[in-house]
Amino acid sequence: MHLYYINLSNSLEADRRMRLQLDHMINVERYDKIVPVNGRDWNDIYRYATIRNAYFAKVLDMGHNIEFIQLQVGHLLSHLMAIKKAYVNGLDEIIIVEDDINMKILNFTFNKILALWRGRNRRVDIIQLYSSSDTVTDVYNKSLKMGTVAVAPRVSFVHGTCAYLISRSGMKKIMSFYNPKTEKFDMRRVPLDIYLAPAAFIYRVCNSRATTLPFVNIMDPYKLFPIRSMGQEAQWKRSYRYIDKASDNIIAVINRS
Repeated sequence: MHLYYINLSNSLEADRRMRLQLDHMINVERYDKIVPVNGRDWNDIYRYATIRNAYFAKVLDMGHNIEFIQLQVGHLLSHLMAIKKAYVNGLDEIIIVEDDINMKILNFTFNKILALWRGRNRRVDIIQLYSSSDTVTDVYNKSLKMGTVAVAPRVSFVHGTCAYLISRSGMKKIMSFYNPKTEKFDMRRVPLDIYLAPAAFIYRVCNSRATTLPFVNIMDPYKLFPIRSMGQEAQWKRSYRYIDKASDNIIAVINRS
């Protein structure tokens, strides 16, 4: 199995940390770093995508500031470029992760996720391996009590493109937005009700499911966000605490399932 990691922070420390983890994962045949699209640079964004002005007007009306919108679009395009690379390289499947994750659980349960992936309904394009939504800890806790892990609809799984598996069929759906003449993703073809952020776009375009237990955790968000405790940072902290405390139990339950 191949794996791409997106060095979103463009940080040498994050890059070093990811390589150290991946070098010890014997089930990863090959890994490659994906250089991110700079969401703070409009020139970089428009180098890879064409976007309607109406989209920016709509999101601004929702109360978001322009810097937030830029970062979300850059984040999405970084994932789309990773998927494009896998597609162009002729891969049938790929694990895509971000550079802020701890892969301890995945390292000890890799064969199980491969079994779940290979045994999935073939109409499923993506399996999400981590989520930080408000309800996710309830889902994880229920699975631990039941002593099983499964692949389920994403009804309660909102945030999280930290780690996912995508098939060739999913790559084709993403690449349907790519214009080879301009060598850009034509986001003008995306309905305005689809938010141009990774989870909102990728998981909606593709037929996506999620595991009922996490196969990765994020790095300590208390170090990333030591002061802020509202919004998505708070969700990250809640899910991080739960997964970090339960990681050994999660590994045991996944491997027994």
